[in-house]
Amino acid sequence: MKRTVLLSMTFLFSLGAFAQITVSNAIFPVPGDTLRVKNVIQNVASVQIGNAGPNQNWDLSTLGSGTLVETIYESPSNSPNAAAFAGATSYIKVGGGGTAVETFFKNTSTTYASLGTIGSDVTGLGIEDAAVFNQPYVLQRAPLSYPSAAATAQTSATIRFSIDDLPAFLKDSLLNTVPLQLDSLGFGLNLNRTDNIDAWGTMKIPGGEYEVLREKRVEIRAAILEAKLPFIGWTDVTSYVSAIGGIGNVGQDTTVTYYFYNNTSKEPIALINTDASGQNVQSVQYKSGTGTVGSKDLTLKASDIMISPNPVMEQLNIEINGLEKGTYQASAVDLSGKILLSQKFTSSNDIENLSLNVSMLNSGTYMLVIQNLNGQIQGATRFQVLK
Repeated sequence: MKRTVLLSMTFLFSLGAFAQITVSNAIFPVPGDTLRVKNVIQNVASVQIGNAGPNQNWDLSTLGSGTLVETIYESPSNSPNAAAFAGATSYIKVGGGGTAVETFFKNTSTTYASLGTIGSDVTGLGIEDAAVFNQPYVLQRAPLSYPSAAATAQTSATIRFSIDDLPAFLKDSLLNTVPLQLDSLGFGLNLNRTDNIDAWGTMKIPGGEYEVLREKRVEIRAAILEAKLPFIGWTDVTSYVSAIGGIGNVGQDTTVTYYFYNNTSKEPIALINTDASGQNVQSVQYKSGTGTVGSKDLTLKASDIMISPNPVMEQLNIEINGLEKGTYQASAVDLSGKILLSQKFTSSNDIENLSLNVSMLNSGTYMLVIQNLNGQIQGATRFQVLK
């Protein structure tokens, strides 16, 4: 009986434009991961978003170097604020000391979601309190494939505070302008997002080329200001704030963002932020380096595995560069993940040569997968059998 190998979606990483990928939960960040991206805000107006649909090509390879941002995921047990975010499986911290901003996340088998943040002024009013979402705000889903039905994500958070907590100029502005007796205030934030996997293809960025799924996200952020009034209770006073020109982050705004996911990278290969029209690019983020620092990395790139002839009829000749000394298994795997044939070999040199008899395979596209005896994937590349 033929076996099936779970490749954590890594064996598809070098498929060409003739086949789309599926993205699994293996790309969800976990404690111990360090994600590296570069943000670019200059000269991005000419970036082409491209069309929806299959077999697309996007080229961001000429973008500037951008600003490097590293995000380190830690265990929530390392944070004194973890109790406010029940069920968190990881968190990130930006800054240090009393100015640190912490954001907490929760992973399930199908979702990666934000639970909220503490130390960040989400209100825009100078109030650095905990913003705990009433339900996890889904940031990524798995599995992802094209096409997919539209998915939605919603959440909200409310921050209550005294008017005396406001900076003096904001407090005076409110008290002098709003014809109400104000004491306690509340900032209510509602987030609603619609996601749609609308394209797949190949993405080029500085330093690499990847097979990707494109997810279009449309997010509506709406925030109101409430006041606790005598005999009435909590009342929406957003209209008063708007009448005096707006205070803080009150109001509604729509953003459109395009995420480009690969099945082996925890960082999005690229992220394009646009205005509400979805057409005018405002900033771009792209993956920095060839790999995410973490336990799920491949040790070999597709270019480290040379095969010939390709297409092949009977004997596939294999040259592997940079494989550490040890015993491994070379397998021919179909695109469903089933191992069709395999061969053990021992690597003792920087360059290892071996051959695999594939004469029993039908015409079609397959993956050559190199894994150690613990089942960890070291690398993979595609080949075709032609009879």
